[in-house]
Amino acid sequence: MFRTVATAMLLFSAILSSGCGPRTVVQAAPPVLVPPRVDLAGLEQIGVVVFRSSEGNGLGDLATERFVESARRDQGLVRIVDLGTSPAPDKDVTLGRERGVRTVLAGDLTVSKVRPKVRVASDLASGAVSMSLEATLAVRMIEVESGASIWSRSARATRSVGNVGVFGGKEVVFDAGDPEGTYAQLVDDLVAQVTGDFHARWERR
Repeated sequence: MFRTVATAMLLFSAILSSGCGPRTVVQAAPPVLVPPRVDLAGLEQIGVVVFRSSEGNGLGDLATERFVESARRDQGLVRIVDLGTSPAPDKDVTLGRERGVRTVLAGDLTVSKVRPKVRVASDLASGAVSMSLEATLAVRMIEVESGASIWSRSARATRSVGNVGVFGGKEVVFDAGDPEGTYAQLVDDLVAQVTGDFHARWERR
């Protein structure tokens, strides 16, 4: 009996000792900064054609400006030449050759018509029309010497642009919001999507 109790006590002590011993803590590896997938600085001079837009109001110029600002954010010193406007995509390379650049960036911004959505109350006494604006941005990078596309990216985004309310069949309330602000937000959404390859990012490995 004494031997049985002593053996049990020794086993219990060994279990306690193993449970209270030092534990190995595995620490997560620190994040690593991954450079951009596309190195713009290595392309020497880059010519940028003002993005063509299906809408007026300077949207093409705005999209071009926002794209350049975002694309060069993590790129360091990038030499960019403004090539102005081009009448058609097949003239982009010609414009680049005339200005002596090796690479051309060009894009097309297409804005769809406003699509209304009608909501009517169950008592038919009131209703509202909400409107949305959809746009796509397609950007490409072309090697001037060969005329070949070496990079391209496209994106789509949607933004609300206004509301029309009708109450009691008489009172009409229209809230157009800020059209310029809405277009600018739409452009920013598109630019954020298409410039991802030009940005550095943090990863855990």
